Amino acid sequence: MANIFPLIPGLQEQIDSANGEPTKDIQELGKCFKFDFNTNSFVLENGKLVELDKIDAVKQWIKLILNTYKDKFNVYTDSNFYCNVKDVSGKRLTPDMQSKIISDITSSLLTHRYIKSVGNFSFLQERMNVNINFDVTLASDEEISISEII
Repeated sequence: MANIFPLIPGLQEQIDSANGEPTKDIQELGKCFKFDFNTNSFVLENGKLVELDKIDAVKQWIKLILNTYKDKFNVYTDSNFYCNVKDVSGKRLTPDMQSKIISDITSSLLTHRYIKSVGNFSFLQERMNVNINFDVTLASDEEISISEII
């Protein structure tokens, strides 16, 4: 006898998701290699690239996205891979600027599949630089602290 209900791919996952139940594990990252932002090159040890674990790979990704200005590099044109926090460099930090920075960082970082939340922001202005500190909670509930000078 033919089923009168059509087969809907992923229906059970949609139902579980609507019930607040996790549908599946997060897809693992591929290999990530350590990058030295001071020399703008990958780190080599004994002639081989240094592979990062999951936490360090996410930290490196965060540093990269915080230092990527929208449409500055052709490879990121028309993508959501950017965070314009460098706009405050050299300026006096106001409460409105802090709110915009928090919003920009949060929305940029939440695009990563491993990042569940971003919070606990603090700012420290030192002459022309701003030191931003915040916490990132991963989907695995691990928490990492980020400190970035802009």
